[in-house]
Amino acid sequence: MDNLIQLDRGIAAKRRQAQEQAQEVARIGAEFVMAVRTEAIDCLKDLLLPGSPAAMQLEIFGANLFRIALRLEDSSELGQLAPVEFETQGNTGLLVLGVLEPLEQGEGHLKCLLGASLFLQQQSSGAWSILEVLPGTPGAPLDPNVLVERTVLDYYQGYASLPLQEGNLDPVERLFLKEMQGREGLFNLDELLNAFRLWRDFLTKSGSVLKRSLTSYAAAVEYLISLFDRFQVEGATVAKRYSTTVSAVQGRARLIAHALNATQFDDRYSIHTDPIAHYRQVFEDISGRFNQHEMEKAAQKYAGVFNTIEVSPNDTDFFGPTDR
Repeated sequence: MDNLIQLDRGIAAKRRQAQEQAQEVARIGAEFVMAVRTEAIDCLKDLLLPGSPAAMQLEIFGANLFRIALRLEDSSELGQLAPVEFETQGNTGLLVLGVLEPLEQGEGHLKCLLGASLFLQQQSSGAWSILEVLPGTPGAPLDPNVLVERTVLDYYQGYASLPLQEGNLDPVERLFLKEMQGREGLFNLDELLNAFRLWRDFLTKSGSVLKRSLTSYAAAVEYLISLFDRFQVEGATVAKRYSTTVSAVQGRARLIAHALNATQFDDRYSIHTDPIAHYRQVFEDISGRFNQHEMEKAAQKYAGVFNTIEVSPNDTDFFGPTDR
């Protein structure tokens, strides 16, 4: 009997903990919506995990991209967007935001008119922080035939541009973000964030760069992101748009890649996975079985495997298909 009582108490305690956790996350979600609505930047900074995609979006675009993701300008929203559902797995959680409306028949039933999601992470202190703002809800992909959702897709897929928060950016960041946004439909939001992360990581490693090299560094960032994402890219084309030289672009690109030990399918900076990662691991696992001569022969055979850069057929499928 005592064991059953203790079990019941344990279950009740877990339920209370889960309820308190959901209430805390719902509070964070409501605060986030209000902060975006009122453009309370300092409040948003407190809610976002430093260095996360959401924090980078805030630094680059301010609250503008969040307003688009939450669809705060839509006539169906009317100030009603609020937390709807929370699911956790380990120290991560997904909070669904939505505008709910009762169904015409069926007491207690609701339908979600529109929604977005917040991806959160729980810190060691127990506090939750927002990692990413997703412009949709699980199981409900954005529909390009619906105007408000087409607008969201345009910004996330790179067909529409947002003003940069230039006061938060250094000269190199302003250059490559403006240029990459101007290449309509070529670079999506993830690729802009990867470019931003690449440059910030390089600055952390190098400390500073020469002022006379700013344009070539900006061109090198775009060049590398193009390579990492398997676009067909010519150094001369990139150099011309940034008013620099091919040798300067390629030299700076090699410098950045070497400093960060970055490769073409580096998951820090590329939206594409390494197509032969599995085989690479297999080669590593069995490498001890080969003698030095056999290893050198294999290295020569596969030396040029990454020399060809192809256009990725799925690059325009970011956040759903597009007819552009």
